[in-house]
Amino acid sequence: AEGPQTVSFNIVIKAWSNSGDEKGADRAHKVFSLMEKLHEEGHEDIKPNVISLVTLMNAYAKEGDLEMVEKLLHTADVDGDLTNCYHCAISAYAKVGHANAGDRAEEILTKMKDPIEDTYKIVMQAHASANRPDAANRCEDFLGRAVEDYLKYKSDIRPQKSFFKVALDAWLDHHNQEEAAERASALVKDMIGLTKEWKMQTKPDEKIVDILIELWSRVNAEKGYEILGYFEKQDIIPWRNSYNTVIRAFNLKRNSGSIQKVLELLHRLESRGMAGTSNYNEVLFGLSKHPNVRARNRSLEILQVMEDTLQKGDKGKGPNSRTYATVLYTLSSHASGDDIAIAMDIFRRMVQLEKDPESRGIDRGGYTAILLFLSRIKHHESADTATDIFNRIPEPNGAHVSSAILANARSFTEMHALTAYNLLLKTSRLFLAGKLKDPPNPSAFCAVLRALSKVNNIHTDSVKRAYKILDLIKEMKFNALQHADIYILFFDTLARDTNNNSGIEAEKILHSIPNRNTALWNSVLKVWSSSWHVDKVFETQRFLREMQDANIKLDIVSYNAVLLAAATSAKMSPEIKEKTFKIALETLEELKHSENIQPDNFSYCNMIRCYRTLVQPSQERINSIQEMFEECKKKGEVGSICLEELHRALPPADFEKCTGINAGKTNLKKEMPNIPIDWKFNIIERGKHNQNRKRAGSSKKSEF
Repeated sequence: AEGPQTVSFNIVIKAWSNSGDEKGADRAHKVFSLMEKLHEEGHEDIKPNVISLVTLMNAYAKEGDLEMVEKLLHTADVDGDLTNCYHCAISAYAKVGHANAGDRAEEILTKMKDPIEDTYKIVMQAHASANRPDAANRCEDFLGRAVEDYLKYKSDIRPQKSFFKVALDAWLDHHNQEEAAERASALVKDMIGLTKEWKMQTKPDEKIVDILIELWSRVNAEKGYEILGYFEKQDIIPWRNSYNTVIRAFNLKRNSGSIQKVLELLHRLESRGMAGTSNYNEVLFGLSKHPNVRARNRSLEILQVMEDTLQKGDKGKGPNSRTYATVLYTLSSHASGDDIAIAMDIFRRMVQLEKDPESRGIDRGGYTAILLFLSRIKHHESADTATDIFNRIPEPNGAHVSSAILANARSFTEMHALTAYNLLLKTSRLFLAGKLKDPPNPSAFCAVLRALSKVNNIHTDSVKRAYKILDLIKEMKFNALQHADIYILFFDTLARDTNNNSGIEAEKILHSIPNRNTALWNSVLKVWSSSWHVDKVFETQRFLREMQDANIKLDIVSYNAVLLAAATSAKMSPEIKEKTFKIALETLEELKHSENIQPDNFSYCNMIRCYRTLVQPSQERINSIQEMFEECKKKGEVGSICLEELHRALPPADFEKCTGINAGKTNLKKEMPNIPIDWKFNIIERGKHNQNRKRAGSSKKSEF
């Protein structure tokens, strides 16, 4: 009989087993050995029992010493039913996941006198957890042998529904998802057959159906949908989670047909009174991937249904923080100023969750969603609201930081541009100091640089601020080629500087960047062409030649920068004007003879301007300008800026003769629809091409 002393020793063994000490198992073993020794010396009330042995075996199992676990199983002398000891040894292999775990578990099984059904299930788990590609196959093979032993040889072990669940769980982890789904279907059919023919307790239940739907939904959403419908017609009603599985599979497809299926599944859930918060949230997530008005309206309708249900006292169907956040994401996908009031009302309702003791309050996704919405509304009120919300977040992440910066930068007011700039500096320094987990993302840097370059009244300081941002970029160690837009926007800011040496500074920075593409080189060209340097046209041409020497592929932007530099170099001596005009003509001729590019409307506009600013007024100049415009018409490159420059360059009568437009017109952009299509053909085609490229680059939009 188990004496009080045995219980005391068992408590000590358990304490060492659970201690977490690296030698805990060995210390427990010493206590176990002491019990054996004391019993041999005549202490009848002290003897290891099954509890002692199982506890000690578990201690070694935790340390992964399976050899010791088996040794104890076969050598320890304890009284009582050893079933739990065998289970402990088999479970140890199931938990470790060795490649031979299943084989070792089966070997231990053969040494048991009277295994029970649970023993077989644990052996199956050992097979399923084995670290080998055929683990699921071997688990199913063992199940097949167990079924055969019962049916043919009248084994005492009657396979249960739980056996099949272990096999199905094994297929969930299989590397070939289609094979896994096929095998799961076969297993479920076997379960149904065994129930009907042999009256075995293997009728599939909701758990089994859930696994089958999960496996097929991974392969084919339509197949998961079909299986769900099949079991709905049986007397097995799938779980809510099964519906969510199919809904998630359709959400991944992101097309109008898939979202219609998602909404149909929601309707079926609602008709059965089964729809819960998690189901509504999955449907709302699917709608958030369809940026259109119908998805927006449907999301708001679903949110209203959930809130009405909550008002009736059913919290299991009411909205949570994720619900509100998802609806805000949908609103932000086609952000409109008209939705600001709706978004803020949703956010206020989200804030109310913090007052509910049963709610987890606003999660990080909730703050991200409202800030993302506000960042896409280019309005000063949204910027102020974003700043207020950001300041209340306990531990902001990179998404919060970036959205708050974007909301301010995109309002394009002086005050908010500076707020965005200061927030960028502050959060970047906190990140570098290790006090903020995530840095602002590159789009935030771009937005601030763009705001600084476009907002009026701060141009004098914008370059200084841009340099500070550039220093931060270097500290952040952004990949220059990967985030070239940041440097391009920095150079755009530098191009607005009145400093005569801005081109020189831009070149120094460019050459410090390890990876440089054409866009970066062109940005420096634009700095030179926009600078106040007295020799800017010569420097721009020199830099163009440097690009050619460096095997940089020139494009239309490269040549147009030289033409712009020439066209804006009017204040100079007649001799320099002549040289400048010669460079413009040479550049245009070089452009015309390029293989893959030809002059565009900006090229002709700048060339006409060169005639106007660099060539003395004369009939010859008028004739040359007219010839240039005729060439522009033939190329289909007549745009509004070209017409405006021509209007300035020609006498009224000559302008009317060339264009057929009244010289008294002041807004020539309004005249563009009236000019012949062939004059502007290439401009129209480029516009179409750019639109198609944008569509191709963006995610496919549903017609839903």
